[in-house]
Amino acid sequence: MQKFLYTGPLTALTLPVKEGEPIREVQLIPNKVVELPTDWVFTTRLKALGYLTAVETTVNEPTLPAPKRTSRKQEAE
Repeated sequence: MQKFLYTGPLTALTLPVKEGEPIREVQLIPNKVVELPTDWVFTTRLKALGYLTAVETTVNEPTLPAPKRTSRKQEAE
């Protein structure tokens, strides 16, 4: 499995699994990172269409800053 940045249209896939494993469904959302099997024919097709770009294993997803905590005493002032 490898992580890719997906830039195609919104879609969903059912990934191939080995016998006895639960079915795994994946949503492909534009401009989001998705993990797909590298040897899967559909992965190859999405790369050929230019919808997948391999990314490093440590992708910095945008995060919101943590809210500032204030004590009730500070709020009263």
